[in-house]
Amino acid sequence: MERSGLDPGGIGGSRPERVAYFGPSGTFTEAALSRFEDGGRLTELGAPGPVERLAADSQRAALDMVRSGAADLACVPIESSIDGPVLPTLDPLAEGTRLQIFAETELDIAFTIVARQDMTVADVQTIGAYPVAAAQVRQWLAARMPHARVVPASSNAGAAEDVAAGTVDAGVSTALAGERLGLQTLADGVVDVEGARTRFVLVGRPGPTPPRTGADRTGVFLYLPNEPGSLAQALMQFSIRGVDLTRIASRPTRSGLGNYYFQLDCTGHIDDTPVAEVLKALHRTTAEVRYLGSWPTSHTEGTPPPADRETVDWLERMRQGREAT
Repeated sequence: MERSGLDPGGIGGSRPERVAYFGPSGTFTEAALSRFEDGGRLTELGAPGPVERLAADSQRAALDMVRSGAADLACVPIESSIDGPVLPTLDPLAEGTRLQIFAETELDIAFTIVARQDMTVADVQTIGAYPVAAAQVRQWLAARMPHARVVPASSNAGAAEDVAAGTVDAGVSTALAGERLGLQTLADGVVDVEGARTRFVLVGRPGPTPPRTGADRTGVFLYLPNEPGSLAQALMQFSIRGVDLTRIASRPTRSGLGNYYFQLDCTGHIDDTPVAEVLKALHRTTAEVRYLGSWPTSHTEGTPPPADRETVDWLERMRQGREAT
């Protein structure tokens, strides 16, 4: 039975029981899913208890499982403090039928270098690494394992599986994945920049937006006409209403050179009047607006949209003729 999104009773009137995640087991994404579950976020979205976890080979595969109804939600990474937007998540969110973000969380990210029990650092000639992870440990590898050639892996846990399969000598992975496969740890806490963090989101089919909390984030995709000033006019809609943009990413539409879409995040909620006015203006003036959702932030970021209670009260007094000025 196809289900169509979140509502107060869960997803389309049903409970979210199946959550796809970027796997295999042992990835940071599974750790983020555990945080969502342990923190009660899935309960707030209607899950009656422990959910069935469905490992997906990629972010796109996890999101497609939601689109097809094979999963109720997907947990995927969306932004790294080191490498910026996670493009394998953004691109499939911009394509196909619309999906919606309902929650986010953040994890501190540091990697574990795993290898077979008989390997030493000097023995390592090839090291598997998911490209996003490789970007976060590039300097560490250059300083400590300059002789090792980096080989792309399907995920952080996938790098450990490549080690176990013997296709690479070592892997940039997680401690959990290494333990699960009986691998040794050559180095732990590996990262180029201390305090690196990655943001993860829970995505489902469109449904009622989570209630405003006062510490929220709203995201949209914009498809703009290829005309002078179109991006500047879109950005002005945020500026003139005092709505703080916290992220702008551009990606090619793949329909021709020079054709791009833009993904923007701002502080605030669709129920905040300034944010709602921005969305209405964008809908009127751009080729297409894809609403990505409004959801509680994992930490306060940016400047909240200006309160408009006094302005609303003033306008109502004018309607009622209760003031001359």
